[in-house]
Amino acid sequence: MSTYLSTIQQITYATIQSIKIVWNIRSIWKLGWYYARGTLSKKLPIFFASHECDQILDVFQKNGPFFIKLGQWISQRPDLFPPYVIKRLAQLRDSAPKHPEDYTQMLLAKYNLPYRCRIPIASGSIAQIYKEYCPKTKKILIIKIPHPNLERILNQNSLVCKFFIEVLKRIGCNFLSVLNISELLKDFLVQINMEQEARNILSIRNGLRDLEMVHCPEVIFVRKDILVETFLEGTTYEELVKTLTFEETKSLKKYTFALLMVMVYRNKLFHSDCHSGNILYTHTPSARFP
Repeated sequence: MSTYLSTIQQITYATIQSIKIVWNIRSIWKLGWYYARGTLSKKLPIFFASHECDQILDVFQKNGPFFIKLGQWISQRPDLFPPYVIKRLAQLRDSAPKHPEDYTQMLLAKYNLPYRCRIPIASGSIAQIYKEYCPKTKKILIIKIPHPNLERILNQNSLVCKFFIEVLKRIGCNFLSVLNISELLKDFLVQINMEQEARNILSIRNGLRDLEMVHCPEVIFVRKDILVETFLEGTTYEELVKTLTFEETKSLKKYTFALLMVMVYRNKLFHSDCHSGNILYTHTPSARFP
């Protein structure tokens, strides 16, 4: 009986959430109307400069990690989406909804950690990030704390996505059927475990230790729900390319591509969240790579 009730609750939740999302992004239907009338190219810049685009951003922000990650992916694809879309959704990379300070302070007290962690410097789909100075080690540290109740929210997100895909299939739209939501959920559940992230950092540090120009953070403290690591100063790809010449930008791309190939083919390591916020540069790299 309890299993039956649980199934009914899940179906009800997925239905309600799906209706909410469809209603909240009702302004997207305007894009279909513009397309049908052949005025999409003229109306699109106006649309994304309006408050209606904020509604779409709000939907991504408020509906959990699945949707935030989707918005982050869109914001990293200038080859597929126009600049005004990229600019709007770029906020999702480090300005996702923050969890309460009380939750952070509870975790710090739980592990008897001497950090203040009052104001986060960033908040992503999975975790909130704090920057602290440690007088004892004289190092600047990064404290990464996953948002609360992530496992439950992720399971709910996957339910909503499956519901959406099934509804679209029923009306003949099969373009999302290639998505394996169950596998995606497994990947997310691995990401929220900070102990697994610490193991990944160690693997990359060991795998690339012979490359003097590559630096990885050092893990100071880790539990499943908190990670403390050293802070590495650097500039994101987006900010760096604004200051480079065409030739320097080519050099930067060659260097980054070569590094990724070394990770994948020599060390059997794959960076699954390789966006511009996760790779920082301390200077303009040379195109030559050992």
